[in-house]
Amino acid sequence: MKLQDINRILESGDSSRWEYIQGYPAYHVNLDMLVDVQIGGGEGSLEPEKFGHHSCAVYTEDVSLTMAWGMEPVGDKNPHDPDSGWSGIFPGETIRSFQVDIFFNGALVSRRFGASIGSRGYVPYPKSNAMGSLLDPSAPITWSVSPREVALF
Repeated sequence: MKLQDINRILESGDSSRWEYIQGYPAYHVNLDMLVDVQIGGGEGSLEPEKFGHHSCAVYTEDVSLTMAWGMEPVGDKNPHDPDSGWSGIFPGETIRSFQVDIFFNGALVSRRFGASIGSRGYVPYPKSNAMGSLLDPSAPITWSVSPREVALF
């Protein structure tokens, strides 16, 4: 299966072709974070969402294709800060960013990001044009998501 085939399956938005499994652990774990916390070299607690996905799904037409979601992006590598400008459109809601990892034969083949908006549900994590506004200070910062990202959520 090619990556473009996987993207077509994800973009179809047909949830009836997926078998969902919820509850910790989903067996896709951020071992660096877990080892760091347990050995004591890092700060933090053993909160499951910090080091592992809470849910996964298996594509019923080819069980080699799976996805897992729920783990928070960690550390300096997290460009998905829920306190960024777009979150203001949901006043009073708790917003939490998370990863969606897509696997084929157990290998990570794609990573996407989402956000949970309180009890409202999930949305793809929007991208900003902040770099463009740095080049042109008069340009407003805007946020957008692609149709591919919308289909996944």
